[in-house]
Amino acid sequence: MPVGPDSAVYPDLLMLGAGPMDRLREAGIASGPGEVFARHKGLGLLVRRGVGDEIDSLETFAASDLQYVMATPRERGARAQYLKTLKSLIGRARTERLQAREVSDFPGRIAIQHRDIPHAVMNDIAPVGIVFTHLAAFYADRWPERLRHVAVPEAESFGTEIRISKTVRPAANPSLVEAFNDFLMLNSPVVYPAAGFSDMGDGQRDRGD
Repeated sequence: MPVGPDSAVYPDLLMLGAGPMDRLREAGIASGPGEVFARHKGLGLLVRRGVGDEIDSLETFAASDLQYVMATPRERGARAQYLKTLKSLIGRARTERLQAREVSDFPGRIAIQHRDIPHAVMNDIAPVGIVFTHLAAFYADRWPERLRHVAVPEAESFGTEIRISKTVRPAANPSLVEAFNDFLMLNSPVVYPAAGFSDMGDGQRDRGD
């Protein structure tokens, strides 16, 4: 399906991290730096029940010999953030040793971590997944008989902001775009923390300037 400014399928709004948003702005796709509406809490662990029951923290996971999966190099933003967090929390040498246990590829992998990580953990490809902690918590809550969420509170300082921006193409229905944006900004301070994101407070929200 063709997607482009001249096609019928093209977004009016983009919801991205600051880095990707800046790149799309430089490419002439995003109309501005975007407005911050949420901040996630960094990485967490998704663990298969019955395997690795001793894993209750990043430290016990790093000390184990369990294999794991995380975002591929094609998902460069998330992967870079995970590796930066690991190097800061457990050190570069231990992170490099940990990477030797990574299952980097498997049949059916599509390089979308939201699908690949729970798929791998639930299908005996790897017993542990490294993924954003709100996603790990969601999957564990959805399949509690098969999955556990292990939070990594110290990773929260590595969480990043998520922004919303219009694209440069004029919207077919500007009032609808504005209504959605207003609804998001009004409700995000309550809805996103309830879903496992950081409680930003009014003073931490900005317009990406």
